[in-house]
Amino acid sequence: MIFTFLVIVGVTALFLVPILALVGGLTPLAVAILVTLWVFIEWLIGPYIIEWSYKVKPADESYGWLHDIVERVAQKSKLRKVPKLMIADIPVPNAFAYGSWLTGPRIAVTKGILKVLKPDELEAVIGHEVGHLRHHDVQVITIISVLPAIVYAISQALYYSGWFSSISGGRRNGENAGFILILIAIIGFVVYFILNLLLLAFSRQRETYADYNGATVVNNGAMKLAVALVKINNAASQIRERDPSVVSASSKFKALLISDPEASKPMEISGDEVMVYELARKDLTFSERFAELFSTHPHPVKRVKTLLQWSKQLNTI
Repeated sequence: MIFTFLVIVGVTALFLVPILALVGGLTPLAVAILVTLWVFIEWLIGPYIIEWSYKVKPADESYGWLHDIVERVAQKSKLRKVPKLMIADIPVPNAFAYGSWLTGPRIAVTKGILKVLKPDELEAVIGHEVGHLRHHDVQVITIISVLPAIVYAISQALYYSGWFSSISGGRRNGENAGFILILIAIIGFVVYFILNLLLLAFSRQRETYADYNGATVVNNGAMKLAVALVKINNAASQIRERDPSVVSASSKFKALLISDPEASKPMEISGDEVMVYELARKDLTFSERFAELFSTHPHPVKRVKTLLQWSKQLNTI
């Protein structure tokens, strides 16, 4: 994860440093400051947008058993502050962690997941979400996502500046200057695409670390989380068959969710652990591996296989 972070920073620097030297630093620096400020504001008010989108409200006293789970898992994960428990009024089973300086750490579970999972499976899911808070994933992703945004904003500014120079400048000098700016902008768009791929890889890595937290802070957590992921996947696929719009609406902030509902596929067999082992026996095709490059989450097959390996290792300790 640290290596991926450094690569993203390095690739951004390799693009921006020559641009700053070429233009003089004023315009790109101003763009970088504005983009950074905008992303920071988005992070501050993001929790309110998420709660409005997912119809999230604080969990009342009737969820006392769930409050106990969150508190217990937070203590085992050595969080300084127990996250506030929230309930999202959507039928698609899922969970997510979020928060900012204004709201503090929060964990939300959907009404759909409460109908699908048993309490011990839900505890493993909470362990995963607490892992995100423990690793400060929300803050880190916010910080690192600024870099591609800066590259894109500067590239877009250079692109339009190039066209303006070609039209308004002298025919020869204007065309030459405009061509150079447009060429740099195109390179910038390519860098932006590469940075996004690296950012997605970083997101998949943070999901794996969060899975590990759920596997280690809960008794037999690896198997319980594997079962939970399979049941979430199966239930989401059934909902998608009945009403695709419901699943699509719940995928607005899919990077936050424990599982991508749009990537869910139905299982043809039943039985909790039976479905886990059946999924783990599958091999990823080339197209599935390629599609994973553009995903915020590791492929479900890969996650389940990893969790089963951890289950064997942890049970021998």
